[in-house]
Amino acid sequence: MTTAIAYENNQPPVSQTFTIVEWEDKASWELLAKKADYQANKLAELCGVSLRTLQRHFAKHHQVKIGDWLRNVRLAEAYGRLKSGDRVKEVAIDLKYKQLSHFSREFKRLHGIAPSFLNGSKMPIVREAFQHQN
Repeated sequence: MTTAIAYENNQPPVSQTFTIVEWEDKASWELLAKKADYQANKLAELCGVSLRTLQRHFAKHHQVKIGDWLRNVRLAEAYGRLKSGDRVKEVAIDLKYKQLSHFSREFKRLHGIAPSFLNGSKMPIVREAFQHQN
């Protein structure tokens, strides 16, 4: 079984205090991805491995590129938050997107719907348009 080392507080250990994370522990990986701001190089650093080692692991064990996996985890988080009613701009900023347009484009590419439609912010406009037609 392959393991990675995740340092507490994102710092290398002074007294060799660290947490072992099993590759197969999905929840731990998602938490680490969030701590790494969804960046592969930061995730590798948190795990105490090189970026290349992390890339090889994801290719071998999950048949996915690390960047694609991080994007999917990030956008899954966005989906849940938008579904619960959070504002699009707030979610994009919290998930470290620098441009709202980039967030919206990636979200729509993965989920097939614009984020503003998912959280309901566009729904009243659509309803009003149908009411005016009748």
